[in-house]
Amino acid sequence: MKDWIMIHKIKAMHDEGRGSSIKAISRSLGVSRNTIRKYLRMDEQAVQAYLASPQRSKTLDKTQQ
Repeated sequence: MKDWIMIHKIKAMHDEGRGSSIKAISRSLGVSRNTIRKYLRMDEQAVQAYLASPQRSKTLDKTQQ
């Protein structure tokens, strides 16, 4: 849920180029510019798929089991 709120804030602040710049958004939210760009490039279906997909498994997690 937290991710959806952040994504909506980013998209609202940018407003398809008529709002704040990527740099200004990253400063105000404390998020990397690359993360801001990633979410701005995604449409709603891509965001849903990204958030619904399970996290990747890590090699170190497998060795500890």
